[in-house]
Amino acid sequence: MEDERGMNEHRSDGSTPAVLVIDLGRLLYIGRVDTVPTHRCVATVVGFGLDGEFTVETDAARRDGRVVTVPAGTSRAVDARGGRLGVLILDTGLAFDDCFDQAPALALVERLSGRWSVEDWGRLLDILDCRSSRATDARIEAAAAEVLAASEENLPTAAIAARVGLSASRLEHRFREVMGTPMRSYRTWCRFRAVALSMARGRDLTTAACDAGFYDSAHFTHAFRQSFGITPSFVFRPGLEIHVAG
Repeated sequence: MEDERGMNEHRSDGSTPAVLVIDLGRLLYIGRVDTVPTHRCVATVVGFGLDGEFTVETDAARRDGRVVTVPAGTSRAVDARGGRLGVLILDTGLAFDDCFDQAPALALVERLSGRWSVEDWGRLLDILDCRSSRATDARIEAAAAEVLAASEENLPTAAIAARVGLSASRLEHRFREVMGTPMRSYRTWCRFRAVALSMARGRDLTTAACDAGFYDSAHFTHAFRQSFGITPSFVFRPGLEIHVAG
C-alpha cells in the first residue's frame, strides 16, 4: 500500500500536457514530476531529465544526472524537482545497450514531448539498441499475431502451439528467443497497448481495461503497478496525449 499511496501523491503541472507512448514491450511517459517515494519496478527504467538534472536514490547509491538508468527489480526513489521527466520502461525480456549515446537520446525525448513522430520513436529505440532484432521464424510470428489479435482472451498455450505446429514447451522457449519476451508478458503488453488505444479513442479507464482482458480495475491496477511501479491513475490523467506505436 505504501507504493500506491506514494504514487497518488505525485503532483503534475497541468500547464504542460503529459505524453504517453506505448509499444509492445516499451512504454515512454513524459510529464512533470515532483517526488516519487521508494518503489520497485520489475522492468528496466531509463529516466530523462528534460528540464535539468534529477535524483534517483537506490539502496546502493544516490545518482544525479540528466539521464539515469535503473535496472529491473531495483528499489528506487526519485526527485525530479517539479521538472519534466521522460520515463522509458523496457520489458524484462528486452536487452538494450546501457552505454548508449545520451545526448541524442535526450534530444529525441524532448522532441517527442512536443510532437509525436514514428520516425523519432524509432530513432530513440535504435540509439538504445532495444528494437527487437528478431530471428526469422514464421511459426513464432504467427503465434504472436494470434496473441495480439485476441489479447483479451486467455488462449491456452497448447492451442496456439497446435495451430503453429509446435509443442507447448517448444513454443514458449522459441517465443522468448525470437520475440525477446515470454509469451505471457507479451500478452500483458498487448493488453496495456489495447487499454491505451481505447483511451485514445475516448473510452474511460475502467471500460478500456475490461475490454482489454483484465478482470476488473483492481486486476489492471495490480498488473500495471507490477510492470511499471506506478498506478494507472498517475499516468492516465485528463489531457494525456496517447500515442500507440508498433
